[in-house]
Amino acid sequence: MIQGQVLGLFPTPLGRYKLPPLTKAQYKFVLGQENKVNRSNKISVTKSILEDKCMASFKTNIDHCLASYLKEAVSSDPNLKLRITQSWSNYTGVGEQHHQHYHANSVISGVYYVQTLDTDSINFHDKERGSSHWEIYPPELHSYNAPTWTISTPQEWLMLFPSQLSHSVSDRQPEDKNAPDRISISFNTFYTGEIGDDGDATKLIL
Repeated sequence: MIQGQVLGLFPTPLGRYKLPPLTKAQYKFVLGQENKVNRSNKISVTKSILEDKCMASFKTNIDHCLASYLKEAVSSDPNLKLRITQSWSNYTGVGEQHHQHYHANSVISGVYYVQTLDTDSINFHDKERGSSHWEIYPPELHSYNAPTWTISTPQEWLMLFPSQLSHSVSDRQPEDKNAPDRISISFNTFYTGEIGDDGDATKLIL
């Protein structure tokens, strides 16, 4: 009798965290941001939205989630931390979408969903499988063979993922054409502390 199994090596860590809702003042602050066109949706002009004093308690919650993600997915070294480098808000209306992209010059990126519908979601794209020379159409898709994976985006949830992971938002087509904008807060991070090794000449003090 033949015995065997397929092992999943080097999985992509995706963090999901339910956060307390924004306060009325925070919600008003996000909705009131000056924005501009970002290809197929809108993005805030400011790239430091989480640095405003009214967002301090919300940022503290995000920092807690970043610490948890870092410990579980990257390293348990207490001297290594993640700091938020830039942050902004996104606004996607009915019939709009968010183009496929990744976040350069960042370690871990995050998206918090301020205002979404039950039908809203995010698409993650596998760079290797998506650019494969072989066109195979399996009858069932799973985490091993799918070039794209779609995950729902409930309101008041935070999603953390490696910044090089490509992602997008498909055209929003809710039944109600007067549905409110999908609103999210995105941010990038970078390490603080020490990485590498002095003896190997790879040490970085950040």
